[in-house]
Amino acid sequence: MTVRASKFKNIAVLLLISLLLGGCAVRVAYYFLDVALLWSLDDYIDFEGDQRGQAKTAIKEFHRWHRYNELPAYATLFEELADALEGQLTVETIGYFSDATFDAWQTIMRGLAPPSAKILSRLNDEQIQGLVDTMAEEEKDDLEDYEEETEAEVREDRYEFMENAVSKLAGKLTDEQRTMIFAWAASLRNMGQMSVDHRSRWRAHFVKILQTRSDVEQLEKDLTVLYSQPYLFWSEDYQQSMDYNKELSLELLTDLANSMTDKQRAKAVKRLRTIAVDFRALSKEK
Repeated sequence: MTVRASKFKNIAVLLLISLLLGGCAVRVAYYFLDVALLWSLDDYIDFEGDQRGQAKTAIKEFHRWHRYNELPAYATLFEELADALEGQLTVETIGYFSDATFDAWQTIMRGLAPPSAKILSRLNDEQIQGLVDTMAEEEKDDLEDYEEETEAEVREDRYEFMENAVSKLAGKLTDEQRTMIFAWAASLRNMGQMSVDHRSRWRAHFVKILQTRSDVEQLEKDLTVLYSQPYLFWSEDYQQSMDYNKELSLELLTDLANSMTDKQRAKAVKRLRTIAVDFRALSKEK
């Protein structure tokens, strides 16, 4: 786990999607979260002395906070979505759940700032440089991947992701639904280069913040803003492309939901309600 916001998001927020769409048990996946966070940190930081133990403690504190304070809200959101799927949906309804997901993501990012500040403040200059170098290398590798991937491959990746996600939730798709996803995949704007450029700007500000990491309180405040407000570093083109792709995605999800067969709808609703029950149970465990 890197302290880079997008990496945190991949692990801490997209965990919810993996719980919803994946085949693993919710309880097992959730309890593995703190271990996954620590393992990922090892990819970016060469810990010394008792630093890894301190990082483990900070992550466990975050995990405990998240379980008690956030899982009940997630359960409510899943229940609301299940209720909505009982009938026909509108783009506005799907937009509500999209906004709620983003709000949940921001809450997680704000919650990650305190443990991040504790971990980062204890690193020496060499460790910080290693972290930053790894981030830069990842950006370089991603850019090379973007440049080598053809438009057809990009569309295929998008299609496979969405087709797999929806089928995990609702079961086997109809030909009509596959056609919807294919059209969506072909219409999205390619943001590979812009995404790497955004990460580079984010990293530059991150490095600037770390120069004064001895002030843990100020570091926590700065990281809270950096983590939870990624749009501060979006270019105008990036913002426009994000808005365009989001609109297409909301329309697709609305059409897919309204095209569900009775069997698909029943399976999706049951899965959502089951996860909500599991989240409430998890939030009460000691």
